[in-house]
Amino acid sequence: MVLSRNNLLGYLKGRDLIEAWGIADRTAARLHLLGIRTLDELMMCEPHALKRLLGIRGHELWANVNGIELAPARLATPVEQPKSIGHSHVLRTRTTDRRFYQSVLMRLAERTGRDVRTRGLEAQGLFVSVGLREGGYYGKNVTLSRSLTGGDEIFRLGWRILERLIGSYTAQSFAIGVFRLRTLSHQGCFWAQPRKDAVYAAMDVLNDRFGEETVHWGTLHRLAPVHAPDRIGFRKTVSTSTPRSDLMLKTGTEQDLVLQDE
Repeated sequence: MVLSRNNLLGYLKGRDLIEAWGIADRTAARLHLLGIRTLDELMMCEPHALKRLLGIRGHELWANVNGIELAPARLATPVEQPKSIGHSHVLRTRTTDRRFYQSVLMRLAERTGRDVRTRGLEAQGLFVSVGLREGGYYGKNVTLSRSLTGGDEIFRLGWRILERLIGSYTAQSFAIGVFRLRTLSHQGCFWAQPRKDAVYAAMDVLNDRFGEETVHWGTLHRLAPVHAPDRIGFRKTVSTSTPRSDLMLKTGTEQDLVLQDE
């Protein structure tokens, strides 16, 4: 969807604060102190008031919903590929329930796999991290001898790394993603599982047509949509095919963290 000053306010009207990138429950609660409860109210708020309450972070949140890019825009070339693709989420619920942890990590992993397949890529590296309520973060990067495209594979490898560490600790955030990306080549097919590739393709077709998680892995069963939801955000990269004078803010459900060459 292409937004401009003429339709941006209407698009944001009535939307919950946590639909925006960078706003979770704690930040939303602080914004409530200023009487800001929806994204259109955040858009119309005086930025100096936000800066007094939240510091520079407040100004960044205001700029995001107003479509103001604080960093220079970059022009993407048609051949440019992301260096990594991943997702992160700060948990809304404080619990030591491992099944809940698995469900959240599975949602992030499947979203990552979907992004990889949509771009026609495969990955040979994985990163995963957890933030602990007791303090500190733990993370690990691993390189692989085979390629990944499936959310279930990404989840299994990530959980294998994290499960022993978490133990009795309380997780408060998760991040998982892939790197060493390349165009899908089907090389090294002795590693491949053709039936699973067909399952991925069938799931993608159904979820594209009927909505995300119409068909999903059992680990996600009954996980409410409020956990690891999509976010609204603005991308910094614009197409070289768009004249500079015609550039418009592009927005949507910003689902991924895509790190590209600087």
